[in-house]
Amino acid sequence: MRRIYISFWVAIVVLCTTGFSGDTAQPLNRFALFEQRLERMRQDFGIPGMSGAIIFNDQIVWTRGFGYADLEREIPVTAETPFHVASITKTFAAAAVMQLVAQGKVQLDDPVAHYGVPLPPQVLVRHLLTHTSNGSVPGEYFAYDGNRYSYLDEVVRIASGLDLGTYLARHFLRPLYLQHTAYADGRGYVDGPRGIDFSAVYRQVAKPYTVSTQGQPVPGAYYGYFGASAGIISSAFDLAKYVVALDMGALVPREQLQQMWTPARNQKGEALPYGLGWFVQEYEGIKVVYHFGVWGGCSSLLLKVPERKLTCILLANNERLSSLFDFLGEQGVAASPFALAFLHTFVAGGGKVPPLAAFEPGDRLAAQLRKARTTPMLPFFRRELAMLAVGYQKAGYQAQAQEWFLAYHRWLSKPSLARIRREQQVLALIEEVGDNQQLKQAFVLDKPTRVGILTVGEGNADQSALLDKAQLFTARGKLLWQMRAEQTQPAGGAARNRMQFQWLDLPAGAYELRYTSDARHSWLRWQDMPPALDFYGAVVFARKDKAQQGSASLAPLVAE
Repeated sequence: MRRIYISFWVAIVVLCTTGFSGDTAQPLNRFALFEQRLERMRQDFGIPGMSGAIIFNDQIVWTRGFGYADLEREIPVTAETPFHVASITKTFAAAAVMQLVAQGKVQLDDPVAHYGVPLPPQVLVRHLLTHTSNGSVPGEYFAYDGNRYSYLDEVVRIASGLDLGTYLARHFLRPLYLQHTAYADGRGYVDGPRGIDFSAVYRQVAKPYTVSTQGQPVPGAYYGYFGASAGIISSAFDLAKYVVALDMGALVPREQLQQMWTPARNQKGEALPYGLGWFVQEYEGIKVVYHFGVWGGCSSLLLKVPERKLTCILLANNERLSSLFDFLGEQGVAASPFALAFLHTFVAGGGKVPPLAAFEPGDRLAAQLRKARTTPMLPFFRRELAMLAVGYQKAGYQAQAQEWFLAYHRWLSKPSLARIRREQQVLALIEEVGDNQQLKQAFVLDKPTRVGILTVGEGNADQSALLDKAQLFTARGKLLWQMRAEQTQPAGGAARNRMQFQWLDLPAGAYELRYTSDARHSWLRWQDMPPALDFYGAVVFARKDKAQQGSASLAPLVAE
């Protein structure tokens, strides 16, 4: 193993001085575009300092520092500035365990109780690594749990005879010359007289910040914990060396590496979102493995595209690189506009997706989105625009977020409501429903009429109930119809966007359409991908052409 490490280090020195070896003109231009997008978002999200690195084909092809490691002293960030990386630490702990698996000292199906872990005997090592140890049947459900993951400290200690810090120092930090890497618990030396002096790293580490209620950076404080779940301090350059070592098989044999990057499956065969120490998902048909981190005063993202041999590393000294985006939700890594900036610049569409003109004058964005409706660029622009709007909304930029959401609905939604207005006789319409609203609209039928009802609302996570819904009453308050979760269909965008369409035969009389919404996920305040339809609410209509009453199907009215 020592020869592999030495050969690896020589390769790193050569690779970092030779640069990118492919088509240089286009990648260099894309690097500049990527930098511009990162810097714009860094400033808008109030991140004082950020660093990044990109690895391609086992080469570190780009590094960059943005902003300040210390605002008060105006110390700029470089690629060698140490940051607290939070939960990216989990990938190191997983690699340590998989080294021990390769050596036969640990089995993934060992009960963790064998290592002194106070959990039931049916909980296995693989369950800790995959965040599936909770529940009555371990392995069935993914539940991200840093406290449970930290039990891997004991697995490493019992199997190797070394605490995790000493193990990583011997097998990762020293062999890879990670000179800007340390542990957040403040220890000065690791592994006795042959240990590593971390004092220089502690002096250089980026200062932590939080964001005030006025959106200004405020000095914060780091947590002083180190263990399997969090606590490594490292630089973008050191993490890049670590990633290249992983990819080259210098840390973990390739067989174990592929296990780490394969999603766990439950007894039903359903893929879960996590492998062994890494999140795993597909984005536009491309496998991505990643980990994010967010903790007091820091955030991070490590995103790999194995089949393209591409990796992106981003580190920040406040929480907003990660905290504004729901990495544990339905979209996964695609919830982050930072991640999408990388994926759309270098990966998606064969690396040929043009940059979204979100930060350019509105007429340029409109022209781009209008053209995209008839091109393969549509899904990329749809997701990136929506996630930018969600992020800016959470950061407090309501006007900018609403401008983008309006552009989304104008150019990227299916014009279902517009079609209904054009082709049908609208009797009642409740649209653009906001948070916590109870809306009503009355209408009268002067004769028996077949009416159509189309309604869009939000369901809960498992789609067993509705959080927003429409109802139809008589003027005297008798309930005639209501939106029911089991009768809804996907409305496009996020899975919880639900819609229902139905024809009803109503006698002459007075009626009232009602709509009730909850406190989230409403018109122009989406918390995830908006519905693919061009409205949010309910509409009652009658066919203009009586001969066709009831013949319309759901298909022309839905999104995709």
